[in-house]
Amino acid sequence: MVLFFLTTFIACSKSSQFHEPKTASLKSKDCADLYFPNETVKICFDSLLTDSRCPKNAVCIWEGYAAGKFTFTAKNQTSTFDLSATHDLSQTYTTDTIIAGYKIEFSDLAPYPDIMDPSTPGDKTAILKITKQ
Repeated sequence: MVLFFLTTFIACSKSSQFHEPKTASLKSKDCADLYFPNETVKICFDSLLTDSRCPKNAVCIWEGYAAGKFTFTAKNQTSTFDLSATHDLSQTYTTDTIIAGYKIEFSDLAPYPDIMDPSTPGDKTAILKITKQ
């Protein structure tokens, strides 16, 4: 019986340390405040560096990639970094980073290029997932 309560207590205390990830959808030059327990962080999509993804309805010999420049502020620390939303074969960019105890993932850049419906870089939205570690 004591073992049951001890196991339950340990399981509950571990789950309270888990933080649900937050999602930010940002147009270029936009920022968002994200609220975590006892802390507010800020993520900004500074600029689109490249979007060379092979468009829908096109035949490409290379899948391409999308990359952006971001700024993240947490615990009075501001960091600027580049991430890719897709696999970058040149290995110039990664899809995630950890800053000040937060994992930041560039999960998508929308809309996906379409040869039949071109969009401008200003129309793009970076979708990021931020998780407190």
